[in-house]
Amino acid sequence: HRSLYKKAGILHCDVSIYNIIRMRSTSSLKGFLIDLDYAHQLSNSQEQSPCITGTAPFMALELLQTPGTPTCHTWRYDLESFFYVLIWLCIM
Repeated sequence: HRSLYKKAGILHCDVSIYNIIRMRSTSSLKGFLIDLDYAHQLSNSQEQSPCITGTAPFMALELLQTPGTPTCHTWRYDLESFFYVLIWLCIM
């Protein structure tokens, strides 16, 4: 996520258990974000996406609590989605 955001200026906007894969090499385990269908390319001065997207169980609370209200997607919402993925993995 950090590489997508910092190096390419892309917000994923749909972090969920369905969009993370892991690959094991001989010495490590790496995770990758896939499915960039809802990703948003940010301009140089832009830090948020004007769209509200995501998989409901993993979306940021602020996005879920303001349906119909224009709320821009930020990197913080993607990180909150990672937190919900971690919780889901711990309880399943």
